[in-house]
Amino acid sequence: MNKLLTRFKASEHGGEYLMRFISAWLCSLILILPFRPISKVFDKEYAGEAPYLLLIIFFAVFYGLLTVLRFIPKLREMKTDCAALLISTAQFTVAYAVVMFREKGTSIDFFLGVVLFIALAVWYTVGKHRIRLPKFTKKCWIAVIALSAVFMLVFTALAMAMRYYKLSTPAFDFGIFAQMFENMKDGLGPVTTVERNYELSHFAVHFSPAYYLMLPFYMLFRTR
Repeated sequence: MNKLLTRFKASEHGGEYLMRFISAWLCSLILILPFRPISKVFDKEYAGEAPYLLLIIFFAVFYGLLTVLRFIPKLREMKTDCAALLISTAQFTVAYAVVMFREKGTSIDFFLGVVLFIALAVWYTVGKHRIRLPKFTKKCWIAVIALSAVFMLVFTALAMAMRYYKLSTPAFDFGIFAQMFENMKDGLGPVTTVERNYELSHFAVHFSPAYYLMLPFYMLFRTR
């Protein structure tokens, strides 16, 4: 028993077991989503209705698969547990972010929790030199930053569209900007009548000429 505890506490082996456990758990949480007995995951009723037996089965399967990978000669020198932790963290974040947006819209608590969890995962795998990042050229870094910006733009746009179709858009602000852009389209300027209960330029409240850069997109995708 003492030898087992000593081996687990060792930085290399203990870290492998921990990353493997978390990776298998995250993958299991993703896979049970289609099998959930109730539609909403972020309700308190879900805690009592979650398919725990199926969750344990999925966890055992994933943990077993990740353990088997460590015994394959060609993969023995690779950091498979580190890669599994990063991949499962990304998949879990995307899957449950979509569920959150569909059920409750945006949530600052969920966002902060996800950011903290991702930061810990990256620090544990990359920051402690378990995975060494490849040396990128300047062009590669530009491509990575550009792709990341595009991904963030698309993800945010889909999240906002999902919130709109779910009728979770704040009605007051949404009405202000809808009226403002409609008046800007007709050449009347950023005028609203709902912001202060009388005709008023929105720029008198928040001076934001950048809205004119957004106006062409409003005109392309305007709906009545």
